[in-house]
Amino acid sequence: MVQDSSSQAAFKQYFAQQLAQTLGQALPQQELDRCFKGIKILEPRAGKAFWQAGNGNVGVYMVMAGKVRLLDQDNNLLASLEASSTFGELTLFPEESFQP
Repeated sequence: MVQDSSSQAAFKQYFAQQLAQTLGQALPQQELDRCFKGIKILEPRAGKAFWQAGNGNVGVYMVMAGKVRLLDQDNNLLASLEASSTFGELTLFPEESFQP
């Protein structure tokens, strides 16, 4: 987790802008503060796994810089994500089946 307050401030500003763009309006600071309470800023080491589907981690991850590779259980590349990409959204809906 990043402890640098300037990194956290930059992320909060970026997140607020992205959220306003998605919603079509800015949220009041009180609502943003409520969102920020549920956010952790991670800085994983390059080449090291930090998330795996099905292991119980619930949450949405946003790539702020660099790249993230999503692999299946056999280490086959599923996707390569860059800055502003998100993943993990389906973990918020554990009761749903999104299989084809």
